[in-house]
Amino acid sequence: MGLFGTPNVEKMEAKRDVNGLIKALSNQKDAGVCKAAEGALVRIGPPAIEALISLLNEKDKNVREAAARMLAGIGAPAVEPLITALGPGDTYFRNEASHALSKVGTPAVEPLITALNSTDSYIRDEAAHTLGRMDTQLKDPALRARVVEALLITRMDYRIISDAAAAALGQIGAQLKDDSLRARVINTLIATHGIVHGNSSMVTARALDKLGWRAGENEMQKEMKSWSKELSQEIEKLIATLRGSNLTLSINAHAGLDDQAKSYPNYIAKELIPFLGDRSEEVRGTILAIISEMNGSEVNQDLFINALKDNNPLVRGGVAALLGGKFGNERAVEPLILALQDSFSWVRALSANALGSLGMRLVDTSLRERIKEALSLVLIKEALISVPGESDNDVREFAIEALAKLG
Repeated sequence: MGLFGTPNVEKMEAKRDVNGLIKALSNQKDAGVCKAAEGALVRIGPPAIEALISLLNEKDKNVREAAARMLAGIGAPAVEPLITALGPGDTYFRNEASHALSKVGTPAVEPLITALNSTDSYIRDEAAHTLGRMDTQLKDPALRARVVEALLITRMDYRIISDAAAAALGQIGAQLKDDSLRARVINTLIATHGIVHGNSSMVTARALDKLGWRAGENEMQKEMKSWSKELSQEIEKLIATLRGSNLTLSINAHAGLDDQAKSYPNYIAKELIPFLGDRSEEVRGTILAIISEMNGSEVNQDLFINALKDNNPLVRGGVAALLGGKFGNERAVEPLILALQDSFSWVRALSANALGSLGMRLVDTSLRERIKEALSLVLIKEALISVPGESDNDVREFAIEALAKLG
């Protein structure tokens, strides 16, 4: 490589020149060089790990993300060094190491479970936090259950309430197939709620919300009922403010609802869905925006699927649109296909659009074919019917666009 020439990535890889390749990552003139350097560092593997972990401390977000990608590409050999990086030190650095571990995926699960029993509280909590981040990667129900069991045992062994463990139990436990294990998680969280210092009570309440738990009649649950009532009243006030003419107050109300949604996603989503049918177009748009900003993995999809049967067509259309985004997966396909028969054309149009967007994300080819077949039938039906006042063209246009997305 000349003094001002393009870095010779192949030559550096052959020499296993880790430092040279890391410098090549910052080549601003040639994105191809950066990409080639990334690939070379991944292929070099273990010898590059220490240097890549150090990049997680860089100020440049793009550099940190590239380092996380490369460590994930190296895979299992990077796991133990990254777990070590979860220990005492800079909080920001620990968070980046956790992020990198979550990208490694399944090979990191067992080592992280082992780390839950570390004598180092930093490593223990960050391991729990990382497992919670890996929620969407725990496709195997048995592996998900294994992680939950480990989190439950860890909490009991140390006789302390870890905010990270509580949050992870809420995140991972929400998708458990084993109802008895889910009940154990809920009972453990209820038993420990409110008896610890710091923010644990709030974290536990959020975890219970993600698990779909609703208040019963014991003293702890009565307290939660009172909290739910107060929160519902607060939401009503914010909605009323949104309907007002004062722009500043409306913006503040929007921000207030955003904050509540981040803290209690399932509860707030359930409370907000009916307002998708509000008489005010501004309120409907605001509510749709707030729900859309929620974390898709934290909100129970059934809230939206069930709302497809709501009496208000505006609500049905709103949740159909949401299911086409990050809140929908393969379980939403059949309910959306059924919504293609809705008596309101706009609901049918939004359902068609949602199916097109959802179908693009599906790996299951049989489900994609099922969607294409349903959309084709809609086109035939819409061409045959003619109802005055109905926007049949919208349905056909959305169905055609959806089919085009699916190929």
